[in-house]
Amino acid sequence: AGFKSDPAGPLGGGCDDCDEDRGVTVALGDDLEPTTSNMELELVYDRPDAEFAMLDFAGIFTIGPNLSDTFTPSTNATTILFDAESEKAVGMRYPRTGQDGRGRVVFLSFPFESVSPDAPAPNNRDTLMANVLRFLIPGVNGGATLALDRTTYGIPSVATLEVADSDLIGQTNPVVHCFSHTDTNGVAVPIQPTGQPGVYRGQVVLSETGGDGKSLSVRHDDVLRVVYFDERNNERIQLVALIDDVPPLITNVTSAAGFQTAVIQWTTAEPSDSFVQYGESKLLGRSQYGSERLTEHLITLPDLKPDRSYYFKMSSRDEAANAAEDDNHGDFYLVRTLTPARVPFFQDFENGPGEWTVENLSDPSSTSSVAWELGRPANSVLTQAYSGTNAWGTNLRDQIITDASTDLVSPPFELTGGNTFTLRFQNAYDFGGTAYEEAQLWLLTNNASAPIILEDFAGGLAVNWEEEEIDLSAYEGQVVQLVWHYLLFDIDGEDALYPGWLVDDVSVEVTNVFRGKISVTNNLAAASFSLSGPSATNGMGLSWTSAKLLVGQYTVHWDSLPYYDTPASQTNLLTTNSLTISGLYTFPDTNRNGISDYWETEHFGGVAADHPATKDSDGDGMSDYAEFVAGTDPSNRGSNLAVLTPIRDELAGRWSVMWSSTPGRQYRVHTSSDLLTWSPYPWLTATETNTTYLLPTSTSVTLPQAFKVEVLQ
Repeated sequence: AGFKSDPAGPLGGGCDDCDEDRGVTVALGDDLEPTTSNMELELVYDRPDAEFAMLDFAGIFTIGPNLSDTFTPSTNATTILFDAESEKAVGMRYPRTGQDGRGRVVFLSFPFESVSPDAPAPNNRDTLMANVLRFLIPGVNGGATLALDRTTYGIPSVATLEVADSDLIGQTNPVVHCFSHTDTNGVAVPIQPTGQPGVYRGQVVLSETGGDGKSLSVRHDDVLRVVYFDERNNERIQLVALIDDVPPLITNVTSAAGFQTAVIQWTTAEPSDSFVQYGESKLLGRSQYGSERLTEHLITLPDLKPDRSYYFKMSSRDEAANAAEDDNHGDFYLVRTLTPARVPFFQDFENGPGEWTVENLSDPSSTSSVAWELGRPANSVLTQAYSGTNAWGTNLRDQIITDASTDLVSPPFELTGGNTFTLRFQNAYDFGGTAYEEAQLWLLTNNASAPIILEDFAGGLAVNWEEEEIDLSAYEGQVVQLVWHYLLFDIDGEDALYPGWLVDDVSVEVTNVFRGKISVTNNLAAASFSLSGPSATNGMGLSWTSAKLLVGQYTVHWDSLPYYDTPASQTNLLTTNSLTISGLYTFPDTNRNGISDYWETEHFGGVAADHPATKDSDGDGMSDYAEFVAGTDPSNRGSNLAVLTPIRDELAGRWSVMWSSTPGRQYRVHTSSDLLTWSPYPWLTATETNTTYLLPTSTSVTLPQAFKVEVLQ
């Protein structure tokens, strides 16, 4: 299960609505959730009985400060506990009802010891732990549970129900009974064993024309009632869900654009997901989706072009999958991105600050005793601007200060019109005092969540004006802002003199410089290399190309890979034409089975002359050659390329496939509806031991019958 954090501000710092360290005092359960039904947990963080408590300065045993988080589970997990204040998730279980997973997980974002051991059931530790164990170990101690995959269903729809009862193992034809107010006779739904021992699953079709003994007849505002009888405990377990056939109403549509992004907002009358389709024409072609069900919706459209108009429409689906769309009566809505400044530009600040601003990006809520100021310098570093009268300074007149947090921010400008962009500015500074000082030049872009540090001046001294020159060519085509970031904190509090930083005459020049194209190829997807020369860089994969490299001499240094001999470094001259450099990773193969002798020696203690590539040494269904390619262990049955049951998010209309992977290997998913014709998706490089691929959005209701995953060494 994955998590989604809430960004806040240009630096991703704290905010009132962020997830991190939010603090949770009351956690509420879900009435349809077996692990937390009817729970209202008061969380206390100074319990003397806490097993992992600490003694604070006042002599009180505490768990610690209330730094509990909220979060958003991914679509393959289910929220089981909510923060009473924000209604965000503070507990989840994986997998969600109706889906299979590689094991089972329950996660709480607050200390378990904060739950009362003495509160009446179900609001205590013992009840919570017992319920969690029933999910993790289905049917433990003979305790059965019943779950539905949703709390609300549309018409028509399919309800998936799940029973966890170890007593069912070995039984034939177990059933769950389903009823509605419309269909009081109900229907007996067969449940079948899943891959998890003790877990059984079935489905019932809900429609207006049910009542035939196989499907259930329902109407809008009806109630689905599901009943399972636990024979060991002589107990009838029951769940109810609502029937809703009315789409959510969309109102209050607004939009606001930046230079390369736009924010679309709207309101729905009930919690629903968020989907925006957009494009530069009415054909649209691009989309953004938010799975969290909300009434106040906000979707950010990324990677837009400045000074362009974009058409868009939005849609929302409620818990029952009833969908509403607003396309502005067929005309679509329209939003236009802002127009940035153009390069080249030069500013000597003799006519005022213009569109330059002074902000506090690090901590907007804090105060600063001084801030960047435009005027005539009169401090202990310099007493005149570089040119003219005015310059920017953090302490123009040698004020006595003990703290400062201030940023000089340029207007946004677009790096277009050439392929080489050079920033130049004059500055003077004295950062040699006893205080803690930060002095950095930042670059802000829409493509980075945090500032990019271009230069760090901390600890330096320049008592005369000095010119700085910085290459911005790597950000060609982007809208950027420059930030002169200054922070000071006088640890000793001695009110010493800190003249700080002076800046004047800022320019960005644009030129066209001859560049060429280098393509680097090799025979292994996991291969990586470094490219040294006029435009040094790194790359990886079977094929890598860059068409923006300065002409000159380049050397490729290949990185080593296990079980292979590394190609020799190569040096070539790049002109304005293209250059291809190829490397070949090899290995000794004395028995000619296509497997590296190094690999066989490590795993089998030597190289056997009669070792065929098709041999399956650990009997896990993968040949030794396949294990060599996949990077798995041929002597461990549990180490193989294993694909889990694909999961379909019905609301998002998307499939996700997860498999065990080897970091560095390339994989791609194939789908087929007839096992004859396979459709491949793009290659991706694994970075972890488990990889999940979310297939692109599909409106088709035809379910693929087969999935497979291909691996490339």
